[in-house]
Amino acid sequence: MFRPRFKKPPAAEGKLELRSPGGGKKVRFGGSMRGAERLLWVSPEQDAEGRPIETREPHERARTYAYPGGFEAAGRRYKSLTELTATKLDGDYFLDSYGRRVLCIIERFPCFDSFDAMYEHRFYRWYFLREGDSLTRVYYEDEDDEVCVTEDVENLEYNCWRDFCRLGYAGAK
Repeated sequence: MFRPRFKKPPAAEGKLELRSPGGGKKVRFGGSMRGAERLLWVSPEQDAEGRPIETREPHERARTYAYPGGFEAAGRRYKSLTELTATKLDGDYFLDSYGRRVLCIIERFPCFDSFDAMYEHRFYRWYFLREGDSLTRVYYEDEDDEVCVTEDVENLEYNCWRDFCRLGYAGAK
């Protein structure tokens, strides 16, 4: 039985916004590898020359947990992935079991022929939590035996960045 390590209330969203200055390092999970955008946190206010007043470069820390089983993300313990999607909000947003807003991005496994399309029912799943000016990614592939958690995400998959911009998540542009 897991108990939360921290008793503090969830942090409000930070004052910085996400930007991508260009291509980043490839993101690897298990046997797969994906292209990525490098992330940078910037203030919406600009100086006289049009540059952000404040910038922060994230520094990733990744950990893999056996699944099923518990894992820790953004300073809180979870027993299973269903705790990340405890309450459905609008669109792709949920509230986790701690009342924090979670963005869930789901992508179907690739299908190469009609047989795959009929019998392939697995998905890639990304869960994103924003704590202040930091982003946490929880990644899971259906029928896999591990959950990958990345704190303070530095490189974000292209498909996720595209969805961040479409939804305006964390001020992404």
